[in-house]
Amino acid sequence: MGKTWHIYRNSLRVILLSGVLSFMLLLSGCGQTEESYRTDSSDANPSEKAETVENGSSGEEEDYTLETKVMDVINDPVFGDYGRLIFPVDRTIDEDLELQDVGEILTWYNNVNPDRTVEIANYLKDQVESGEQIFYDIYTDEEKAEDPDKENTGLFFFRGEPGAKTAVINAGGGFVYVAAIHY
Repeated sequence: MGKTWHIYRNSLRVILLSGVLSFMLLLSGCGQTEESYRTDSSDANPSEKAETVENGSSGEEEDYTLETKVMDVINDPVFGDYGRLIFPVDRTIDEDLELQDVGEILTWYNNVNPDRTVEIANYLKDQVESGEQIFYDIYTDEEKAEDPDKENTGLFFFRGEPGAKTAVINAGGGFVYVAAIHY
């Protein structure tokens, strides 16, 4: 009985430790505050950063800012007909909604980083303007005509470092917009 009890006791410890660690991860994943995602690289507030970009430090005056309307990003000709897929297609988006308030339409998230939203929108635009393909349609027009549920699908590609390892991640679940837009 001593050996069986020892195995049982060790198994119980492993299960208990795993449960505690899982619970701690759960709590830490949901607890990001607005301050925790701010970087210390600049003391400028988000509006000042946006003005810097707007005033040409990035080389383009048409970069998106915190005050850019979400509909202006969606309808930007640079994105063709897939700009609508950057943000949720099943949500009503107010014409006056700005990127700084995009959290109002993002399902499942409450700690949206507006500066990161602007950065991602500008990254996507810069990639297209430099000739890179960022969007890949999954279905043909014929497949979409046969099944309208396939109309609002596609993949957005975020390039990594040349020569670096690549990971393809599909977490499963409800994908309704470019998830990087809120990070």
